[in-house]
Amino acid sequence: MDMTEALVLAAVIGAALLSLLVALRNRYKLCVQAHLLLDDLVLTPVPGRQVSLVGHHNGVDVSGIVPAADILYKIESHPLELSVHSHADGPLAAKVTDWDAPHFTVQLFRGDEEIWRRDVLRNEALRIRDNIENLRKWAGSRRTGDKTIHDLDLLHI
Repeated sequence: MDMTEALVLAAVIGAALLSLLVALRNRYKLCVQAHLLLDDLVLTPVPGRQVSLVGHHNGVDVSGIVPAADILYKIESHPLELSVHSHADGPLAAKVTDWDAPHFTVQLFRGDEEIWRRDVLRNEALRIRDNIENLRKWAGSRRTGDKTIHDLDLLHI
């Protein structure tokens, strides 16, 4: 084997190793981003396209291992309402100072059974949606049955 063949072989092996390292790094990042910790519920990916649930909802234990495709979410946005705070400066001194919060209701389902529900702000709704999508990517399951109502409200600031 001459010098040129040795360099080509070394370059091919180096490129293969680099590709493998990038793939492992991306898989690790996806695994880390796939864990979802909520108030009363923890979702964690497990091998075999499944999700481990630990928690309770309305006093009922919802713990167990289920297929990742069975975990669904529903995000609803509510109309924004102004909060008017009046001051002691007279009738014309009422000022609109902020929007009422929270603006979104997020529900998680295991099949048809509701396993978690909260009213949250926009950033929390986005975080939950992204984590569920990462959980599905990690498990290799496809997206089905989710509902995001008024998604434009969720995407725009």
